[in-house]
Amino acid sequence: SNIGYSDYFQYQQENKFWQLMKNKILKYSKLKMSKCLDIGCASGEFLQLMTKDGVLGYGVELSSHAAKLAKKKNLTIYNKKFEDVSFKDCFELITLFDVLEHVESPIQFMKKVNSLLNPNGLVVITTPNLKKFYLNGKQWVGFTSSHEHLYFFTPDTIKRLLGNTGYTLLKVETYDDTYYPSFITHFINKLPTVYYVRGIARSFFIPLNGLLKQLNFGQTLIIYAIKQ
Repeated sequence: SNIGYSDYFQYQQENKFWQLMKNKILKYSKLKMSKCLDIGCASGEFLQLMTKDGVLGYGVELSSHAAKLAKKKNLTIYNKKFEDVSFKDCFELITLFDVLEHVESPIQFMKKVNSLLNPNGLVVITTPNLKKFYLNGKQWVGFTSSHEHLYFFTPDTIKRLLGNTGYTLLKVETYDDTYYPSFITHFINKLPTVYYVRGIARSFFIPLNGLLKQLNFGQTLIIYAIKQ
């Protein structure tokens, strides 16, 4: 099925975010990495990037079309729900990019993830940041990007979830193109392009952007934690 994958594969191939994530993972990982599991791996672009350093890449992907593309990259792919997969191996790294908001029971899900990590293994999660809703209201991406989201998280609620499922939190941060409310972006984009008007307007909001970044108001939550 291609559900949820309109134009996604082209986006995956062009996505510089994966290299950013790999760099951060190497910073936070306490273990020498031999096996990595990406839950919701899509066409396997992130896993392929990790295997360039000799890491064995394992993925779980519900979309049969995406799973076929990932298998062509010499990855071990399970085309089924994570909850239904029986793994023989444990991993130094497990990643969940935009997955946790879709699962039926985040607590049980994260407990199973924990059981598959080696001691001090790293889990990395990205998920829409509910805190951004307070700035964007009904225009918040968590509401507009998918009708398949079952749970939403703030930095505080994701910390509680991980604390209750066997993890030590290393870092919570957020990622966004701009951290200020979407109405400011719409305002700037309606300004004329002559005489650098838009650039001048953006520079005016740089201090606000920096403050909101520090306060974790980015669109995407990024969480790094290790198994206790």
